[in-house]
Amino acid sequence: MPSRADFDVLDLRPWLGHISLCDVVPAESEATSTGSDAVRFRLRLQGTHLVDAHAADYTGQFLDEAFPPDHLEPLLKPLRSCVVTRRPATVSNEGRDLRGRFRRILRAAMPLSPDGQTVHMVLLAEYTEIPEPDLRGLKHSGLSSLMPMTAWARRTGR
Repeated sequence: MPSRADFDVLDLRPWLGHISLCDVVPAESEATSTGSDAVRFRLRLQGTHLVDAHAADYTGQFLDEAFPPDHLEPLLKPLRSCVVTRRPATVSNEGRDLRGRFRRILRAAMPLSPDGQTVHMVLLAEYTEIPEPDLRGLKHSGLSSLMPMTAWARRTGR
């Protein structure tokens, strides 16, 4: 596993808005927890695009305290996988973001370790897409006005 020091922030510049760094923190009830439940994740850094997508800046907060339960599990899945397997993990799901907009969310998580053995941080990249509506086969005179609106919604994120 690479260390955080192996990455120069200038090399990551094109992706910085979509990157978060999460500290891996042992859970307080570690004696009763096993595997991925034995840790919590605290956001050390949250990219600007992610601040917009999540409607808030959660830097410095634990994910399990910052996000509502219905948004938390899809976010934790790749992070937990990284800690347990010590390998990168990806996940894709569709649903509503915290602003209520329907999105396809793609996440990739990479474990970081200073000693090559223990995951102490996870680099999380997150991209969102607006799925295209399937308008094939629909014949209605009002649909011609819907197409420019759909393009506008994709550009503005509304």
